Amino acid sequence: MRVAFLDNTIEQAVIAVGLYLALSTLVSGAWLSLIPVGVLFFLVGRVLFLRGYPKGVEGRALGMTLTMMPTVLGYVLVLVLLAVRWL
Repeated sequence: MRVAFLDNTIEQAVIAVGLYLALSTLVSGAWLSLIPVGVLFFLVGRVLFLRGYPKGVEGRALGMTLTMMPTVLGYVLVLVLLAVRWL
């Protein structure tokens, strides 16, 4: 269980760090607050994921959602910002 949790956390962290690097180069000012908010969601999501792990998929769902959704939405924002700059 712990190895699977750590593997998943490393995978999610690599994806999230890529987002934070992309956001930090594309936004400025108040928009930079998205990064610590994303990190907070990541940390809370990981704690809930670990606590729910023994309960199976249903127990991990909230933690995985809190970990992944800010990252997915952040990458959508990055793509939009890149498209706007390209046009």
